[in-house]
Amino acid sequence: MKFRYPVAEHPLLDAHCHGVATDDLTDAEFEARSSESRLPAPPAWSPLDSPVGLAIRRWCAPILDLPEHAPIATYLSRRRDLGSAEANRRLIRAAGVRAMLVDTGFGADLATRHELGTLAAAPAYEVLRLETLAESVFADALRDNAAAEFPGRFEAALDEVGPDVVAFKSILAYRFGFDIAAQPPSSDDVVTAVGRWQQTGRARLTDPVLLRFLIWTALSRKPLRGNRRPLQLHTGFGDTDLDLHRANPILLTGLIRKAQRRDLAPIVLLHCNPYHREAAYLSAFYPNVHLDIGLSVGHLGPSAGTLVREALELAPFSKLHYSSDAYGLAEFFLIGAMGFRVGMDAVLGDWVRSGAVAEADARTIAAQVLGGNSRSLYPIPAS
Repeated sequence: MKFRYPVAEHPLLDAHCHGVATDDLTDAEFEARSSESRLPAPPAWSPLDSPVGLAIRRWCAPILDLPEHAPIATYLSRRRDLGSAEANRRLIRAAGVRAMLVDTGFGADLATRHELGTLAAAPAYEVLRLETLAESVFADALRDNAAAEFPGRFEAALDEVGPDVVAFKSILAYRFGFDIAAQPPSSDDVVTAVGRWQQTGRARLTDPVLLRFLIWTALSRKPLRGNRRPLQLHTGFGDTDLDLHRANPILLTGLIRKAQRRDLAPIVLLHCNPYHREAAYLSAFYPNVHLDIGLSVGHLGPSAGTLVREALELAPFSKLHYSSDAYGLAEFFLIGAMGFRVGMDAVLGDWVRSGAVAEADARTIAAQVLGGNSRSLYPIPAS
């Protein structure tokens, strides 16, 4: 692929991703991991008969020594012949990632953050998932017969995280939805909610009061290396564990306003599709909001450029961030990177040709979005 504007030359900072499967996968296992659905596919239909499958055949096949658009059966056979370790290494390194932020709160059967860094030959920093930490802290408190101590223990646990943790993340969209009260919960409300959680006997945290407590606690933590750790929020597109209409980030407008007035940590709206225009609006009007359209780009295949173009309609160039949200398959690192780069190249090329943007400005925008913005936002050590 030849780019007119040097989007391929700029190193990527992947601001949100996950581990990948390290076992050699059967065709059925590979197909299951290629889809965000957690439901079994109907007979005689493959999740790879989709934009994702087209993207894999276009971008990943040549990395495994096959021609572009090789049949998917040929691709899967070649992947098995190489073995998972070699395929993962080739695909992730081909993405051109020079640093990555890894959500470690999901996927215990996948490559660890350090293993992922080795595969990429790049530093891998941690995104700490609030709900996973809270459930661990609560389980420890229950074992100590000290459930009432959960709020203080959770705050202490956040304060004690190591310097490799450069962001926090909430999956409020999955656990409840964004139709929550905008203000922080009172101490009394938190204590009451802890009692409710204990009475359910369930480990999974779904109480909206406690989910708000996690968010406001994270937003108020002290800076690391001069920057507050941003709070990443899953919004929009996701698996079958969420109700999409309750994952529209516009529902968080009240919370965003209150956090802005208190001068708390930045909020990064992840994924966003089909609400990327709402997310772009929020990033344009609220100084504490940033936009990251990862995950969706990788799943849109040939249409990824449309999402990139629409995100750039309103989002400030200094507040749009690249990520792949790769999960399970190393292919998502590469198809996310190439979909985003191709989309950026098409948009910037059109703008330059129409006279809307100077070529020098197009190069600056590419450098910002592909990595510069994330290096400025997240408390990552200087390279």
